[in-house]
Amino acid sequence: MNWGIDTSIPEGCAQFKEEWDKLAEMAPEIIKKDYIVFPHEKKPVLSSEPHFRSVWKHYRNHYFKLTITKMV
Repeated sequence: MNWGIDTSIPEGCAQFKEEWDKLAEMAPEIIKKDYIVFPHEKKPVLSSEPHFRSVWKHYRNHYFKLTITKMV
């Protein structure tokens, strides 16, 4: 979850934890207090869906070729 809070600073972490705890009290079966992960600590995830991977491969190859062409 990302509420637009900058969690890379201590004040942001405290505010995020406060919001997380409020949600955990409202829906304890969905959100557990112990499972908190700050947005700045999460790794970006690329989809493993086949169509996405195919399009991503074509985009990546095109971008590399374009970058190399600009460098030459």
